[in-house]
Amino acid sequence: MNSTVHNTAHSLAALLGASLLLSCGGSSGATPASLPDQGDGNTKWLCQKDADCTQGVCVSGSCQVTTTCGNPVVPSTLSFNAGDCSTETAFEPTGTGNYHVASKDGALVLQATTQERSHIWIVNTHEATVSKIDTATKTELARYRTGRLGGVRAGNTGDDPSRTAVDAFGDAYIANRQGRSVVKVSSQGTACPDKVLNAQTTITQTSSSPTDVKSWNQDKCVLWSRYLDGGGPLRGIASHNVIGLDGVLENAVWVAGYDGVLWKLDANTGEILLQTPTPTLQNGDPIEPYGMAMDRSGNLWMATRQFGYLGRLDTTRCMDGPSCDVATCVSPSQSDNHLGDDCIKQALRITNFHSYGITIDQKQRLWFGGYNVTRYDPGAAPNARVTQLTTFPWTPPSGFDDVIHGIAVDDQGWVWGAGLNEGVLRIHADDPTGAGKVHRVTGTQGFSNKGIAVDGQGKVWSITRDQTALVIQPGATITNNTVDSTSVQSLNEPYTYSDMTGLQHRLATQAYGVYRTTFEHCEKPERIWSRLHWNAAVPPNTRLVFRARTAIHWQRFTGVPWVTIATVTDANPVGDAELTSHLPSIGISNGKEGMEPWLEVEVQLQRLDGASPNATPALNWLEITGSCNDAVI
Repeated sequence: MNSTVHNTAHSLAALLGASLLLSCGGSSGATPASLPDQGDGNTKWLCQKDADCTQGVCVSGSCQVTTTCGNPVVPSTLSFNAGDCSTETAFEPTGTGNYHVASKDGALVLQATTQERSHIWIVNTHEATVSKIDTATKTELARYRTGRLGGVRAGNTGDDPSRTAVDAFGDAYIANRQGRSVVKVSSQGTACPDKVLNAQTTITQTSSSPTDVKSWNQDKCVLWSRYLDGGGPLRGIASHNVIGLDGVLENAVWVAGYDGVLWKLDANTGEILLQTPTPTLQNGDPIEPYGMAMDRSGNLWMATRQFGYLGRLDTTRCMDGPSCDVATCVSPSQSDNHLGDDCIKQALRITNFHSYGITIDQKQRLWFGGYNVTRYDPGAAPNARVTQLTTFPWTPPSGFDDVIHGIAVDDQGWVWGAGLNEGVLRIHADDPTGAGKVHRVTGTQGFSNKGIAVDGQGKVWSITRDQTALVIQPGATITNNTVDSTSVQSLNEPYTYSDMTGLQHRLATQAYGVYRTTFEHCEKPERIWSRLHWNAAVPPNTRLVFRARTAIHWQRFTGVPWVTIATVTDANPVGDAELTSHLPSIGISNGKEGMEPWLEVEVQLQRLDGASPNATPALNWLEITGSCNDAVI
């Protein structure tokens, strides 16, 4: 049995010649009892009465036994029990690779809080690395190279990393501005699967401290790198974990070149899925993205330093080259910025000055840094969409040192802005212009605050241009804050102010959770994965989506495409679906076919628009059936 992939893997290698039933909560529990091999395929299970069955009872002409979870199968089965079927194999929601899920009364549910987000990814621009820091202990766990060019050189020809994004699984994407490349780094640490470079070379090592930085392409947790030419410096990146029109949570990443190019990359492989120009302004110039964020509806929003403009791309309708090749709807004045709301590409004027950082709150309002803090609410009436601060704790910004650079929101109704040498702002999101609703956090002045992020415990991280990250513990009131300026002091010229923890993306998009687990089949080559069974409670406007994939080895799932097996709503909370026809078969020496020995199952838990605020689907148990010989289950 191998337990290094996601959750505990369920091994059946010793169960030769038998049919099998697997059910999974994330832990193997006790070894199942083995029944005698009955031999020669289907025909022996035909019956006319119970006495014809050596095991079980005769049902509709076939011998059947019942699993612990209540599913009828032919005799000679083996079973792993899951969820509330057995306490021996409960779900393991905290396993590596799972996201925003919890266990409640034995069932798998959406986690009620954001406590699971435990890492912050901070780029060290000067040395072209990224630091992975445990936000609970404020300890740097590892440091990874972001490209082949290395740190800053004369003429700014190094990799020059800056923008970051974090996906639903905690993995990080780093955009190298001058290096024109994007790199993905896994959050799994030592559990990262070994990386095969070629037939002779397999990478098994990974960083374990800030001083343990492996050479480029020699760290197994650096999963892929993609060079993106022809779009200028890469200054925008956003995770695309959005529930698509097919109900499946899509895992992609959008990258922006400053010269007006957008790329959509497959998050698993780095493959370019599409390339399209950014929206254009009235004079024909392209939007030059300086930062990006994704909203709940799949709109990709672009901050730009061009005369107060904002760019938008509807990613649910821009799906390929032809569908993205459309004219931009341009709104050149603040009074008509609603006119292109129904367009695929939109450029709209919202302020009289350029914006800097960008984020989106839970109410789908956009927030921008710059020479003021601007809130844009695309759901408000046309003349009530733009709100700006009317008071500042310091002289109204007029130079680079006064500008609000990074900006972030939390789940308590606060907005946080990094004002470089002037300090960190705390702003009331619902009433940013009210008296006493904007406050400079005491103890944050003079630290060159560049970036800002919020972790899963609600702490606010201000990333400075020096070696330090300030960690702010907010209190209940706007003036109640505690600042730690000494715990994180080993950074190297960090220049980053985008989403470093994944919380910004999480708050802006639909509530979803992901649970993954793996099974190992028997050693017989004729093995078959047959059916997936489930039992769930699914409130209105929530759902479960099951996906699966197979591999020859537990370390070979990376890059294998997922196949959607079933979507579960309140109309089918109990049911089953076929696996065999959806998953690939492999030829074997005797002319027959079998299937790969490892199966990975993913369940997505989704809360959709219109659901109650705390509604969650609950997966009570999950079972997988299959066979180790020619018999059909």
